Amino acid sequence: MTPERLRQIIATIGRSRGNLARLLGYASEASLRQAERGRARLPDDKASWLERYAAWLKNNPPPTKNSP
Repeated sequence: MTPERLRQIIATIGRSRGNLARLLGYASEASLRQAERGRARLPDDKASWLERYAAWLKNNPPPTKNSP
């Protein structure tokens, strides 16, 4: 996963980097930030999960204030 794609997914998911890092099994957001900056590679299993999670959220957005 490219750093640009990772940044897009983080924006799509809309969670804090710390929260997302914990979901991915990292002790802190430092590893996620390193991947986001292109200084580290996100493992394939974590990248795949992020892609699937972002796709699911795109198709199943949370309710908004204006929802009936």
